Amino acid sequence: MGKSQILGNMFKLLIVIASCLAPLYILISHPNLKHEGRTFHFDFKIGSTISRPNHITLDDVYIAVKTSSSFHQTRLPMILQTWFPLANDQIWFFTDADDLVLQMITDRHMINTYCPPTHFRRDLSCKMGVEINTFMTTNKTWFCHFDDDNYVNIPNLIEMLKGYDPEADWYLGRNSYSTRYNATIIKRMETVNFWFATGGAGICISRPLGVKMLPYISGVKFLHTSDSILEPDDVTVGFIIEHLLNVSMTRIAEFHSHEEKLNLVKRDTIKEQVSFGYQNKNIIEIEGR
Repeated sequence: MGKSQILGNMFKLLIVIASCLAPLYILISHPNLKHEGRTFHFDFKIGSTISRPNHITLDDVYIAVKTSSSFHQTRLPMILQTWFPLANDQIWFFTDADDLVLQMITDRHMINTYCPPTHFRRDLSCKMGVEINTFMTTNKTWFCHFDDDNYVNIPNLIEMLKGYDPEADWYLGRNSYSTRYNATIIKRMETVNFWFATGGAGICISRPLGVKMLPYISGVKFLHTSDSILEPDDVTVGFIIEHLLNVSMTRIAEFHSHEEKLNLVKRDTIKEQVSFGYQNKNIIEIEGR
């Protein structure tokens, strides 16, 4: 092998090394790196903070909507007339009673969880456990949970998910509390604290993270995990992901629940948002056609 060939091979090797180190250099040099308007806060492992181009489509997303038989005739018609038609193959309603009419309207997308029809902690956790376990039986890339008092901008949801590597561990949502939540592990009487994404604003979880959750959610284990801290469904999800799996929540500013004052959302940004919750007079009035 001639001297020029050796030098050429060394040059190629340097190019490969440089291309591998470039992302690390960017992360170190720019601690507040932004991508498509989102700021990444480096609470995560470095490999998860790089937003890689991906080709996520609506077909890659499993959307679970938690409801109850008491809302079949009130809340669900609003969803069916607005955002359900935009993702009718991807949206599944998790309820607590059979409804032949809605089964026909939704093309059999009503799932009876056989959980009690109340808003008590265990009953909410019962439904969430069924939601996530059902998602894990599919080949979908993303699991997204919403409530039946949500409006979801489906195109914006898909665009948002495109900014996150689907092969990494992602827990996307929005907190309602300004500080980390304190919960007690009853068996040890140990207080732990963590962030959790409010279910009423929306929660999205990548499949790799869902796989890691299985020891705490498969079968009735989600309900048992909820019982271990005596907390409801969304808090239990945060406990599993942030405390047990040590994966941080990523806050999505475009998610909104009824816990916040919706009239504070700037009207010129409404088209950019992903989800809205509503309750009584806490709504956003938009002029229709």
